[in-house]
Amino acid sequence: MAKAFKKRSKKLEVAKNLPPSYHKLPGQEYDVNKSEAVQWLIKQPPILEFVWDQLKQSDEITYNPETKKWQGANYDN
Repeated sequence: MAKAFKKRSKKLEVAKNLPPSYHKLPGQEYDVNKSEAVQWLIKQPPILEFVWDQLKQSDEITYNPETKKWQGANYDN
């Protein structure tokens, strides 16, 4: 039986253009906020769209059609 492959989003293909970048800066403690690779990726609209799509499909955020706003599932005003 053939192995099923999970369909990957085409939006991730923008990562193929990532220039040489540090993820952990040499001589420093790891900090995702200082990652050159992550900083480049989050500036790419397809990556942001991918993250948003993933969240919309999860139970982590919900849409209120009356207010037309999104909020975190655990948000308590």
